[in-house]
Amino acid sequence: MKTRFHFLANCRIALCAFLVTALIVTALIAATVDSVRTSVQRIPKNGYVPDAATATRVAEAIWLPIYGSSIYDHKPFVAEIVGDSLWHVTGRIPASGKAIEVDGGVIHAWIRKRDCCILGINREK
Repeated sequence: MKTRFHFLANCRIALCAFLVTALIVTALIAATVDSVRTSVQRIPKNGYVPDAATATRVAEAIWLPIYGSSIYDHKPFVAEIVGDSLWHVTGRIPASGKAIEVDGGVIHAWIRKRDCCILGINREK
């Protein structure tokens, strides 16, 4: 009988520990969800990339560390909205044709308007 009592007492302790842990985990998950929900509500109405000038500056900031200062040979940069949610930013081939010989062609960037996510970059071959 004594052994059975100790077993039941240990089960109660284990159950209490499990319930407390589950309660803490639930509270942490609820706090995280509220935090994410709050941050999503802070996205501006027109998104983080509301216009062509902003899209061009973002693309330039992405291209520069990858392709170096040769990106400036592709100016002027042109940003066009695709649908209502995606910016397609491109450079131009310089009149000298130097970009094709040295760098490989026109540079491109696709940037999501809502959250400034870079969906892709490339340089034409």
